[in-house]
Amino acid sequence: MAETANIAKIAQIVSDEIFSVFGWKRRPHKDQNWECVVPSHRKATHPSDVVFSYDSPLENGRVYLTVDVKSYQRSVITKNKVEEALLSLSMSAECANQSEEWQDLYVDPTTNARVHGMLFVFNHDGNYDKDFTKLLSTIKQTALRIKAAYRLYVFGPKDIHYLQNIANDIVKKRGRKEIPDSEFCKFYHPDLVRARVSSNTLEAATAEMLQSPWLVLKYDARATNGKYGYLVYYRGEASSVDELKFLIDYLFRFQLVADMAQIEIRAPFADSRATALFETAKEQYAKEYFEFQEFQTRLNQISFSNIATIENCFSTIELGMD
Repeated sequence: MAETANIAKIAQIVSDEIFSVFGWKRRPHKDQNWECVVPSHRKATHPSDVVFSYDSPLENGRVYLTVDVKSYQRSVITKNKVEEALLSLSMSAECANQSEEWQDLYVDPTTNARVHGMLFVFNHDGNYDKDFTKLLSTIKQTALRIKAAYRLYVFGPKDIHYLQNIANDIVKKRGRKEIPDSEFCKFYHPDLVRARVSSNTLEAATAEMLQSPWLVLKYDARATNGKYGYLVYYRGEASSVDELKFLIDYLFRFQLVADMAQIEIRAPFADSRATALFETAKEQYAKEYFEFQEFQTRLNQISFSNIATIENCFSTIELGMD
């Protein structure tokens, strides 16, 4: 019971402090075990620590994520632990797509539902300094039995730290009235070569968007005296001029730099020199592509700033885990 209660604490943090800011809805039931309906799994039940949903234009319906929340100290984040969790989650996601019990618990019957799995690996002592992506790359997908009908999303310690900082920054900027309330903000999703979307602005950021190199939030002109703009959250270090010129090119390629739009790039992991490097990148970009006044004016609408990062650390006593 103690472990279940502590998992619920972390799930509450996930819901209230991170994913709710990105437009995800937490389903009412949490910490549920439900009956397995796939005989080959050889399990009596599967767990769902928390379930989120959001509408996705890429899947023509609503995405439901059955989430396995793990809270580990640094020494416990190992290949074997993560692989074991992913195998369990893979079976859980497969079963959730077939289970009437799971559907009754979590799914709005009026929606076209697609169920995927999400592993959330939280480092509660804040000491994990290894490359989690490299650890994931050592796990063979064939060992996880992932079916074509669903996907598994993995958010490791650095991903969570990144999203915590973005969510915190959005909340603070709303509190200071620098951007409007959520009803006047949308997440920007560009058309892709293989996936066209009905609208480029979405109520919720998809899991794919949260794992991409940058995340774009558009705020509406109706709430900002006729002006609109974008917050571009950048995951990279911004440690070179070429890197920043590539980022500027993205903004122009997807036509975010419009006449009235203000664009603020914010980066929690940026190099200390990033702001100066960005000004150099703008100068070089203008000379290499469009050295005329209108283009220069549009370039001047783009600014870059670092974010003072936050840390969420929890003691093993507080969580009741070791």
